[in-house]
Amino acid sequence: MKKYLYIFLVLSAFILFTFFIAVSFEIPILTDPAFILKHGGITAALISIALLISDIILPIPSSIVMIANGAVFGLWAGVMVSMTGGVTASLIGFFIGKKSTIYINKYITAVEQEQAKQLMKKWGIAILIISRSIPILAETLSIMAGATGVSSFQMLLASIIGLLPVAVLYAYTGVYAADLNSALWSFIIVMSCAGIFWIIGKYTFNKK
Repeated sequence: MKKYLYIFLVLSAFILFTFFIAVSFEIPILTDPAFILKHGGITAALISIALLISDIILPIPSSIVMIANGAVFGLWAGVMVSMTGGVTASLIGFFIGKKSTIYINKYITAVEQEQAKQLMKKWGIAILIISRSIPILAETLSIMAGATGVSSFQMLLASIIGLLPVAVLYAYTGVYAADLNSALWSFIIVMSCAGIFWIIGKYTFNKK
């Protein structure tokens, strides 16, 4: 299992590195892309979806994009735009991992592969649901899920369940109080949701 951990750490480090590059060079679209969504319309919705999809490999501040979706499109339309982009990003990450399996398995023993599959079989859905609200972890685990035997249906289900409360909370913030303090509180609530999902998942799987 150590080799899977190394892969996880390398992926996380790469995503974190791109974040520092974006911050260092102050690239507007990567640090605060909300300004390009302010006019609304189909074009803005497509741009928002593209930004959220790009978050799988680029340091897009998805929370800011989701808050902007609420402010620009309204609560439920904002949720739909955020869900479309977020779920698609998760699935693309998943298929990147799945396509990479043939290369990854060259360096991982059959025993380690089986251990990873058993771990994901027991905890995979709960872990993926929890991680949807956590930057870096969400992108990394989407890719890892594809390389460790999670099915595409499980990935889709986990993405929808995990992202829905996140999208609603951020859209609500955008609609009713799009300021720094509200964004901070929304982030705190989202992280609390992740904790609740973890407790539910742990209780559910311990009963099996």
